[in-house]
Amino acid sequence: PVLRTEAQTLDIELVVHEVGKAAELPVRLAESLAESDVLLALPDPYLYNAEQARLILMATYRQGKPLVGPDDHWVRAGALASAYISAEDVLAEVTNVLALFQRNQTLAADRYLPASVESNAHVARTFSISLPAPSVLQDAVTETRP
Repeated sequence: PVLRTEAQTLDIELVVHEVGKAAELPVRLAESLAESDVLLALPDPYLYNAEQARLILMATYRQGKPLVGPDDHWVRAGALASAYISAEDVLAEVTNVLALFQRNQTLAADRYLPASVESNAHVARTFSISLPAPSVLQDAVTETRP
């Protein structure tokens, strides 16, 4: 629902294909790429894992569609970009919340983990995409937190 709302706000058509089994991925991926300009891979270790990486990256390249991956590993493997929350940030936040609770016996409201942004300049050039500077991308993600 959040992605649908954001897509409507930006006047972007969001095409969603659900995959029930990993064996369905090649067909659903082909359908998605035929209807889309970019593939947004949400963090789902069932679908976006090392076994599926080659299939997904090769399909997006063959179709000339960039992939926005679920994390930094995908960017290093060939995705255009990713905004993600690292495990280190999650652990640091849990530590901070526990320390605050231990001191005050209360939990702070409206805490948002910082998102990290990675991009792959080589992939951007391959797709003739001009990416802003990494700091600009990081600021854009930080400014749009809920």
